[in-house]
Amino acid sequence: KQWYQRRVLFFSLYIFYMSGCQLLQFYYQDGSLYRLRALGRANSMEVSAEGIRVKTFADLAFLLPFIMLLYLFQSYNGYTLWWLSSTAKYDERWEVVVCALLFFSISLGNIFTLIQVMVLKYKINIKNLNAETIRRSL
Repeated sequence: KQWYQRRVLFFSLYIFYMSGCQLLQFYYQDGSLYRLRALGRANSMEVSAEGIRVKTFADLAFLLPFIMLLYLFQSYNGYTLWWLSSTAKYDERWEVVVCALLFFSISLGNIFTLIQVMVLKYKINIKNLNAETIRRSL
C-alpha cells in the first residue's frame, strides 16, 4: 500500500510537470510564430512555420532540459509499470503490461524525434550562420 501511494504521488508530479512543459512549449511556439509574423514570413492563421532563426534556437535550447526530463519521467513510468506487472499480485493483469509498453514506446519515440529535430535545427542554424557570414563579407 505504501508503494502504491508513492506511485500515485509520483504520477501526479509527472502530470503537473508535463503540464508545465506543455505551457513552456506553447510560449516557445507562440513566440516563434510572433517573430515570423512580425517579419512578414508567416500569416496569422499558421500553426507552425519553418525558418526559425538563431534567437529561437537559443530559446529551444532552454527548453531541452525540461523536455528531456519529461521523457525520462515517461521512461520511468514505463519501468515502474513493467516492474509492477512482474510482481505476483499483478502478474495476471494484462492492462499493466500494455500501459508499460505504451509509456516505453511513447518515451522512446519522443526521444528519437527530439534528437532528429535538434540535428535538423542545428544543421539549419549552421547553414543560416554561414549564409549570414558570407553576406556580411560581401
